[in-house]
Amino acid sequence: MLKVAYITNSGPKSGVGVRALEILKQLRALDDVAVTVFHLDGERGVAFRGGEEIFRVGSMPGILGSKTINWIRLGRRLSRFVDDFDVVHATNQTLSFISTSKPLVVTVHDIIELLEPQSGLSGWAARYLYSGLVGASQLIAVSQYTADTVTQKLGVPVERIALSPNATGTAFAPIPEFTTSLGYQTLRQELRLKPDDQVVLYVGSDHPRKNVVTALSTFAAVQHDIPNTVFVKVGRAGLLAGREETLAEIDRLGIRDAARVLDAVSTQRLNELYNLADVLLYPSLFEGFGLPPLQAMAAGTAVVTSNATSLPEVVGEAARVCAPTDTDCLTKAVAEILGNPQLRSDMAQAGIKQAGGFSWETSANMVRAAYDQVL
Repeated sequence: MLKVAYITNSGPKSGVGVRALEILKQLRALDDVAVTVFHLDGERGVAFRGGEEIFRVGSMPGILGSKTINWIRLGRRLSRFVDDFDVVHATNQTLSFISTSKPLVVTVHDIIELLEPQSGLSGWAARYLYSGLVGASQLIAVSQYTADTVTQKLGVPVERIALSPNATGTAFAPIPEFTTSLGYQTLRQELRLKPDDQVVLYVGSDHPRKNVVTALSTFAAVQHDIPNTVFVKVGRAGLLAGREETLAEIDRLGIRDAARVLDAVSTQRLNELYNLADVLLYPSLFEGFGLPPLQAMAAGTAVVTSNATSLPEVVGEAARVCAPTDTDCLTKAVAEILGNPQLRSDMAQAGIKQAGGFSWETSANMVRAAYDQVL
């Protein structure tokens, strides 16, 4: 029986947290692996083992009490708790600094904070948090783009990087007879939609690399020609300044009456929003993977996204892709989908087929194989 220390530090609603939980479920279904979860709660400064608190760090003022600094303080103390295992798996690149005498496997979602840090402080923090990537026994990349970037930028040999993509599971899927259901009507009322309104959906944070400003300007151009459209943004701000920029751009474009800005929602509600939407608009500048387009396709929603970084791997030929700042291309693609019900239907079927090629079970088996590589 292989004993694995499985270390997490992300919430269950984040992309990183969703993956960690889904892979954990699949690993626990295997009969040759025993997984013990260690969670570092940076917000509260507490370390857990199997849901039970094992230690905490004292609160500190200002930036010294931030989530990132708490991860470092907790991670440095965690080492002595994981040396009884056969493999230590850090499920986020921000945990790669954890020291252990046992083989260390690290899941890498992206290294954007190394390449384009938000600030001098975040750049320093990233260099420390990611400092164990080069020396780890094995890395697991969530996309080929991420794997290639780690090799090119950090010099990690390709043979030390395994691929294990993200997936959606059964949480995202078309809802039978949804448009005739009470839930559908209630959701439209909550979003203040008129009977003939069409919905352009955006799912993600307000971080600059998510490119919400371009999504908004694209929507404004679409609405100029198709007035009965509403823009729905779902997701936490990520950065307070980013949310402020989003709201300011909505006002600058004069689309306040046609914009709905929601915070994070439950998985069930998110699937309902995908089923409600006529198109997902996702012109991100940088992704390590890109879960929203995959979730949308699994739910049968047409997708317009960018041709940047990992996104072409995710959507294949099932979505319309444009350069992330090409507003004309994005506008044309969204308008064509909104104006052509048959095209939406065709893209829905193509998207469902594309999303079906991603499976948490398959990805977990890839993780299990990566463990074998370090033994």
